[in-house]
Amino acid sequence: MKGTIMKKLLQLALLLCCGGYALQGTTQPNVVFILIDDISHYGISAYGAKQLNSEQGFFDSVPVATPQIDRLANEGLLAEHAFTYPICEPTRVALMSGMNNARNFIQAKALHESQITFGDIFKRAGYVTGITGKWKQSRGTAAVPGEHYVEQFGWDEVHCFDLLYEGARHIDPNFVINGKISWFNKGVDPETGRRYFGPDLANRFALDFIERHRDEPFFLYYPMLLVHDEHTPTPDTQPEAPYDNFEVMTHTGVRAENQYGAFKGDDRRYFPDMMAYMDKLIGAVTGKLDALGLREKTLIVVMGDNGTKGCFSYTLEDGSRFMGGKGHTTANGLQVPLILSMPGTIAEGSRYGGLVNLTDLYPTLCEFAGLEIPNPDDLDGISFWSQASGRHSGIHREHIYTWYNANKAMTDTKQLVRFAQERDFKRYAPDAGHPEGRFFDLRTDPYEKANDYNKRVHKHLDIYHNSGIHRGNLDAQQQAAYDRLGTVLTAHEYVPVRSAKIAPVPSRVRVGDHLQLSAQILPQDATLRNVVWESSDPDIATVDKFGQLHAEQSGEVEILLYSWDQVRPLAAGKTSAIAEGSHADTIKIQVYR
Repeated sequence: MKGTIMKKLLQLALLLCCGGYALQGTTQPNVVFILIDDISHYGISAYGAKQLNSEQGFFDSVPVATPQIDRLANEGLLAEHAFTYPICEPTRVALMSGMNNARNFIQAKALHESQITFGDIFKRAGYVTGITGKWKQSRGTAAVPGEHYVEQFGWDEVHCFDLLYEGARHIDPNFVINGKISWFNKGVDPETGRRYFGPDLANRFALDFIERHRDEPFFLYYPMLLVHDEHTPTPDTQPEAPYDNFEVMTHTGVRAENQYGAFKGDDRRYFPDMMAYMDKLIGAVTGKLDALGLREKTLIVVMGDNGTKGCFSYTLEDGSRFMGGKGHTTANGLQVPLILSMPGTIAEGSRYGGLVNLTDLYPTLCEFAGLEIPNPDDLDGISFWSQASGRHSGIHREHIYTWYNANKAMTDTKQLVRFAQERDFKRYAPDAGHPEGRFFDLRTDPYEKANDYNKRVHKHLDIYHNSGIHRGNLDAQQQAAYDRLGTVLTAHEYVPVRSAKIAPVPSRVRVGDHLQLSAQILPQDATLRNVVWESSDPDIATVDKFGQLHAEQSGEVEILLYSWDQVRPLAAGKTSAIAEGSHADTIKIQVYR
């Protein structure tokens, strides 16, 4: 209880201090969060890599050149050690919720609407919110179809790919636009006179969103389609014929017709063109903000969602190669670019050398905008706004804990890995392949190649796990780190919910009034602390995901509380529903006039 009180007092102090931008002026600041798909930190030239290479020889090495993103880095802060998950959906769920996957990744493409996200927080605070690009995290339920389900996470306006299915995302794409399924695989784009290009359509939505909401605070989340496969030419590819005549994918299960791709409609020769186009589109967003005079009122965040694919690499200044490692739990699968830029608020040319976990972005954005987080004790993320804004020169976290189960259901733990890392050391919890656990010294072994036990375990596709340093060979510094990280792993072991109750509240509410409900979850360190609120009759009273009840009309209503740990709610499609009678607690409320 003391920890909860102290955390809330600290949050209040942060909101009241000068670092909360919203309290510096009379208007709320804007946020544009751009998430690049499949890019390691060295994919951005500001991080120092010199060349982009094809490990299969599909294109000649080209300079790493992202001038538009470099501009943002030069005008703001570059985080040198930002880490995500190895693949996109675990990253996106953790990013939006501020939680490690152990708390809410029940199943792939099935995130339940009761999860509070940064979209919910900004919308609740009066921001107009929009999302454009790639979704992926849910497929809907029996009550809310997939094309509208994304709206349940706080988005006023939606222009997204991968809400119901995938298909082509680049040339001749499909989107769901504010609940309407739209195909762009016939005719030509009236703005270009050529085939439709999905990244262009998503970008135009972003620019239009900014234009239309220039006079009110907005939060735009822009999870880009680029540079994920399918690899294709872009409208800027020269000559133009490859783009105009490209045979698009049907789905990823169709065998490639040539050696250049992993499936039909995938051609890795065009990856450098995709990189250049991605940078150009980000420049268009910055240019729009400049043109509207919003640049100093808007925090721009640019981040990668996981490492670059393993078929590409980067040549570094010393001539060494940094291999792409998407899917791997090594640095080349986890370390991504992270840039925050806001002239006048973040100092030009800033660098932050502390560890940043993707869960940190949620509380950082909230502290920046002066927004209260209703469930701070449930978050794993830690704000680093004090460091980004220059108020504090120290680091904001000592280590990162990761629970990663690929895209497997939480009940299927064959791929599960748990690890804790510091800047220099990393320790894995025991698993079936390595029941003794694993330990690596990242100072000399960033790719985790140490295999002192001569035990290399195949996990999936091209992913192998080495056994690490022999525990009997640790020096004093390594042993101390081994012990510290062991404590972290122990502290994050799964703790089941024993009890979920609705805290006492008045049993009578007047029509038109609100009543804030809260859940009492025991033990306090339970892992899956999320809950679902439900009203037996929304005509009498509604209750939202924050637990706020609104009395609509006279009558008696029952409010039900479900524990995520007990019901494991899913949004995996039309048959998804929480079983009746599975609630953990219930109360009756009398609504009167």
